[in-house]
Amino acid sequence: MVEHHSGLYEHPANKQKYPKVQLITVQELLDGKRPALPPVLLPYFQAQPRAKKSEQGMLGFFG
Repeated sequence: MVEHHSGLYEHPANKQKYPKVQLITVQELLDGKRPALPPVLLPYFQAQPRAKKSEQGMLGFFG
């Protein structure tokens, strides 16, 4: 078992734990190794499109 002296981060959504510090060499990166990262929590929700209303009316500036 690997010891984690720097501690673990616990993801709030799924309670999965990830090492706070991960050492990966350049050679390992070139070989395709990636750090263990939690899934991304988007801080926003996709806006829903508004229903299209009738065309905007003209202001009566031109007589």
